[in-house]
This record gives sequence, structure tokens and C-alpha cells, in this order.
Amino acid sequence: MMHDEVTVWAPASLSNLGPGFDCLGVAITDFGDHIQARRQERSALTWEWDPQSSWSAPVRSEDNTAFVAARSMLERLGSNAGVHLLIRKTGRAGSGLGSSAASAVGAAFAVAALHGKESETDVIREAALDGEQTTSGARHGDNVLPSLHGGFVLAQSDRPEHTRRVDCPVPLHLAVVIPAIDVLTREARELLPEHVTLAAAVRHASLLGLMIHAIRSGNIEELGALVMSDELIEPRRAALVVPYESIRSAARKSGALGVALSGSGPALFAVCPTLSSGVDVAAAMRAACADHGVDCLAKATSVDPIGVRIAEATPFTR
Repeated sequence: MMHDEVTVWAPASLSNLGPGFDCLGVAITDFGDHIQARRQERSALTWEWDPQSSWSAPVRSEDNTAFVAARSMLERLGSNAGVHLLIRKTGRAGSGLGSSAASAVGAAFAVAALHGKESETDVIREAALDGEQTTSGARHGDNVLPSLHGGFVLAQSDRPEHTRRVDCPVPLHLAVVIPAIDVLTREARELLPEHVTLAAAVRHASLLGLMIHAIRSGNIEELGALVMSDELIEPRRAALVVPYESIRSAARKSGALGVALSGSGPALFAVCPTLSSGVDVAAAMRAACADHGVDCLAKATSVDPIGVRIAEATPFTR
């Protein structure tokens, strides 16, 4: 069924989980994008920030992942419809929580829904990847795919259409902190090694296999330990987040089972045994940032099992 106007919610995501660099991510609650798409008479694609968006920095249309994904979706549908996007973000770009991917997925899905094509998941995925490429420089799926499908998603890094949902049979409680520190993905990638030893590659692969098993079996203690097992990527990127060690230490002392960077940072997430411990861990992470004089956003969250969808109620004021 075609719509004249639709509002969608696209969740943010954690990526590079432990040894899952560029291939494993998970959608989370509370963080993400609301995007409203509505038809307009003139045949053009336009956009604006909602006044209540928590991030509304000046961005050229060509650099806006929502705009690029929406344009790609229109082209893939062969549509010349005029569409206006209204974007409300719950977090800033460059946080490490897949903000650009949430925008891309939300916009692609919203345009598809206007045309009654919200079930065309493969087309939405490709349009969203086009948008994500705008900021990351590559069609990485470790944030796009969790935002699209919900839950844990494992994908082949260079072929994101090869993807598998990894279901966890128990609730997963998390705490997330976003320090007010700028970490450029490009800069973070420049720190990565061009070559690793065969022994390191074998160990990394075995750890990823164990992590997938921990998720599927609901072994939260093992999952917590494994998110801290990355020996190739995270140690190099940690230097970009000044309070990194303090946050990890404070979270562990408050009951976290494991703590790691999300994406290239600056966000860190913690695996927690209970909802109440997630609240305690978030508070400890916040205090650790304050000790370094760094502002932050910290809160308890959980896995979003659904992914992008039409919002139950519009958050936009008229």
C-alpha cells in the first residue's frame, strides 16, 4: 500500500564486536533515527533536520547518508516522485554507534514505504549501503545490516549481501557510553596493521567462532569475555579515546562482564548480567569520563530484535 507520508524508526548499532571487525554488529534500543518521508508536488528530493534533532550540523546533501540512500532508493524503484525527508537523530554523528548507517537505512526504508515496497529488503539494503559508502568510503554492512534486520547480524565484510542473523535466546543487557571526543573513522583505519601473522589470523578466527557460539547459546559470561578478546584492532584504536582504560576499569568494577569499543569509537559498550547492573555500569562509565573532564552520554540499553520499522507514533511536532 502506497503512502503520502510515513515515519520510520531505524535503530543504531554496535559494530566490530570483539573479534568481529567489519563483519559482526548488533542493533540496540534507545539510540537511532526517526525519519519522516512525505510526498511533495515538485519532482525533487529535499531534506531538513527536525528542530528537536539532537544533532543537526550543516551537511551537504551529497554527504548526507539519508539523502544519498533515499536518492538511490528512488532510482532503484524507477520513481520520479518528489520526496521530502525530515530527520531526527537521537545521537551525534561519529559516535561509534552506526549513526550514518541508521540514517541510510531509515531513509531507504521510508522511501520504499511511500511506494508500498517496504518488504523489498534486498533493494533497501543496497540503497542503504550506497548511503553508508558516502561517509565510510566502502559498502560495509556491520552497522547497516543490524539496523535493517535487528538483533545480531554476521556478514561477509566484502560482500554484505552474504549475511546471517545470529539469534540470542536470552535477553542481553548492555551499557553504552559516548564520550564527547571526535574519532574520525579514516584516522582510526590508518592505525590498523596492513599485515598480521598466520598465528594471529587463526586465533582471531577461532575467537570469532567462539563468540558466535556464545551468542547462539546465550552464554552471557563467555560473550562478555570474548568482546574483550580482540588483539588486532582495538589495542591500536584505544589510544584515540583518552578515558578508555578508566572507563573499562570502572565498568568492570561495577559488574560488567566485558567492555569494548563500538566501531572505531569513541563509544564503548559493556555486557551486563542484569538490567539493574546495566544502570550501575552506565553510571560508573559516566563518572570515569567526568574524572577526565570529558562530557559524555551514558545509559543502559538492550538489543533491538526488530530493526527498521514504521514508527508506532510520530515524534514530530506540527
